[in-house]
Amino acid sequence: MKEYTGEFLYEHRNSRTAPPLPFTMEYIFWNGEGYKYGFYLDIFSMKEIYPEGFTVGQKYTIYYEDATNVIIGVEIAE
Repeated sequence: MKEYTGEFLYEHRNSRTAPPLPFTMEYIFWNGEGYKYGFYLDIFSMKEIYPEGFTVGQKYTIYYEDATNVIIGVEIAE
């Protein structure tokens, strides 16, 4: 497990990367340095892991699987 802290920018459907297809979304975050990072989560798991949904401009700490960038936990960052 790895973690990344950054501001949520936007989301879009991306069913090519992580199962279950075609229900996977890519969530894009940016920590103010370098590249923007995308993390994946299907819509069913999102309801269990973070049902409130992400707010544009809010900073989050994303816990994810290193090999797949699949989100396994979320916290609002201070």
